[in-house]
Amino acid sequence: MKSCFISSSQFLFHTSSVNNRRSPRLRSTKFSIPLRVRRLEVAPVLVRRQTPSCHSSCHSSHLGCAHHHEPHDPQLNNRLISLLTKVADTQTSTKAASVSAILLASAAAFHVAALSSVLIRVALTGCFALTGLPALADSSLRIIRSRGRTVDVNVLMSLAAAVCFFTGALFEGALLTTLYAVSHVAEDWMSGRARRELDSLRHQAPSVALRVESLTASETEELPVEKVIVGDFLLVKTGQVLPCDGQVVHGSAFVSMQHLTGEPTPRQVEPGDDVPAGCRTEDAPIVVRVTRVGAESYLARIARLVTAAQENRPHVTKFFDRFGQIYTRTVLSISFLIALTLPIISALFKSVMPSIQYAGRSGSVARALGFLVVASPCALLIGAPIAYVAALSACARRGVLAKSGAKSLEAASRVSHVVFDKTGTLTTGKLTLSSVAVLPKENEFVSVARKTSSQPFNGTGQAQEVGRLDRLVELDKENMSRIVSVAAALERGAVHPIAAALQSRAKQLGSPLPDILESKTIAGQGVEGVLRFGKDDEKIGKALGRLGRPSYIIPSNSSVLRNIIHDATSRGEIVSILDIDGDMYLLRLKDEMRPASKRLVQQLKNDGLSVSILTGDHAGAAHAVCNSVGGDVKIVANASPEAKLEYVRDLEQSLEGKNTGVLMVGDGVNDAAALASSLVGVACGLTSATAVHAADVVLVREELSNIEWFIRKSRKTERVVRENLAIALALMVLSAVACVAGSIPLWLAVTMHEGGTVLVGINGLRLLRG
Repeated sequence: MKSCFISSSQFLFHTSSVNNRRSPRLRSTKFSIPLRVRRLEVAPVLVRRQTPSCHSSCHSSHLGCAHHHEPHDPQLNNRLISLLTKVADTQTSTKAASVSAILLASAAAFHVAALSSVLIRVALTGCFALTGLPALADSSLRIIRSRGRTVDVNVLMSLAAAVCFFTGALFEGALLTTLYAVSHVAEDWMSGRARRELDSLRHQAPSVALRVESLTASETEELPVEKVIVGDFLLVKTGQVLPCDGQVVHGSAFVSMQHLTGEPTPRQVEPGDDVPAGCRTEDAPIVVRVTRVGAESYLARIARLVTAAQENRPHVTKFFDRFGQIYTRTVLSISFLIALTLPIISALFKSVMPSIQYAGRSGSVARALGFLVVASPCALLIGAPIAYVAALSACARRGVLAKSGAKSLEAASRVSHVVFDKTGTLTTGKLTLSSVAVLPKENEFVSVARKTSSQPFNGTGQAQEVGRLDRLVELDKENMSRIVSVAAALERGAVHPIAAALQSRAKQLGSPLPDILESKTIAGQGVEGVLRFGKDDEKIGKALGRLGRPSYIIPSNSSVLRNIIHDATSRGEIVSILDIDGDMYLLRLKDEMRPASKRLVQQLKNDGLSVSILTGDHAGAAHAVCNSVGGDVKIVANASPEAKLEYVRDLEQSLEGKNTGVLMVGDGVNDAAALASSLVGVACGLTSATAVHAADVVLVREELSNIEWFIRKSRKTERVVRENLAIALALMVLSAVACVAGSIPLWLAVTMHEGGTVLVGINGLRLLRG
């Protein structure tokens, strides 16, 4: 069987050389001469080519040769590469690996049963044909395409398998190629499983959409998503995925975004609500008006982040890439030296070491082969990448996209300080109406101020009592609903945060808004208008309403009013005053803390991390935030974007040389510079393109607990990577020493090598959990 394989190689080599010399006789008879006859012609040609000549000596010189060369036949080269590619493609075939494993087990059973050696050889040769030839073809392609510059682990393993067969170690060679193929299949499966979560995000959007001409049209038109434009109306049936970002214009349904953000609970959408591409309707159809298409859609932006995460490779992998060629050539050289010098060394030191022969199962060639196999860094090469990919997949499933890929995980595992921008991260970023209280009328403010003008405000006089928020009477829900409806009516059509908070609160309370007969806006101060209550002409009532800054509504500048405002702002609140025909009401609004903020800060401190909060608010509001998260946090108030950048830079410089850094969390344009200058920048949400661009990690689902989870996952990932590298190195060193010493047979060395590869792969997959 071995001679048959040699003849086939010689035939391929001979036909290539014949075509290169353009021999008309042999080329014309290429397909008519029987294979047996061609084999007879090949041997003399090979002998002549192997004989040293002037031609070969010319090529060995650095000056080259002076005679003319016919060009290579590109058609033949293309056919050869095509053939090698087809054979190499079967290297990761599950069927080939399975059949080869069955043949190997059969050969072992035949040996135990003392059956014919011919059956054993046939089974082992079948193993090589199924798994060895694809490996050899793949290695040949690597060498051809790199013009001999690439000698990687695949080449080492293929060379070891070939030497095993040609030296008569059929079982060891078959075991090596079979286990190598099985480990390839297992590695592909493990890597595929680890990447599945990442890749699935890129394939959520459908390729077609159902367009309707108008809201009243009953017919739909199916068209490719690429042809959908902004403004189109799309019908999304129950269970379908929305292909573009849009706004619901008809229908109501529960939509699931679990595969996008990791949020398991569907949310209800109604006309006017925005829905992102990639969300799935659960219980009813809806019609949406397209607002963003193509690369600008929510899903496309996530896909770009996923692609960026996969393209960024860890430092340890780049290290192996940089020194891989040196390593493999060193292993080849050492293997050659072991095979060549061990018998000589044993002869020189025969008094202290046993005699070692070249041949035999414990000979120097077998030991060199064992060293060549176990020194191939398969486990080292797979240990880090599979751990990082598994961790990135777990992050994506949870709605945490590490845009910088493995670099983000490496860096996050080293952070010692976490810096938050307050607004929009620890808080919701939206004002909410917290309470409505009754104020004295304007003339009462003046009288109280006159009566208490001689009393210090830090005493216990009446002025202080009236000027405290907790002394004001807050309205119950029913009366509050009526007052809020008036305030919301006055702010109808306005777009500033206070107006949005009032409109939202009025909608929650469900009270109807009075009509506005006349209205006037005073820029920077407030709004006033004539209100009409009731629909029946007999019950129509009118009132003058004014809403705005305290100094605009009550210009008397009362010290009592100043004290009330100071008390509110010290709690981090914003106040507005509503005047309805002389009746005064104090409206207190605040940017509410997220429910998880306090728990997150406490968890970070428990993990040994220092926490800082940066805010553009004044000191009073900043300290109110500090108290709400539990204290023991550094607060920087009145922080401009430049001040945030300077703070993060100074903190990074103070940590320089300590192998630690800063993780900055922000959500807006004003945080972008600080995000970019920190070791790890985390952007909350996809709302700010600038922040997303500057950040290393994006929280698709704005859940604060994911920040602490990501830091823990990063630390665990680095721990698993170190475990994998330690396992791989320990197995390599121990088995390499044992092989050279002749303590373990070649088959055990092969098993240890491939077993180590599978072991680190399984260990890396643990990171998929959680």
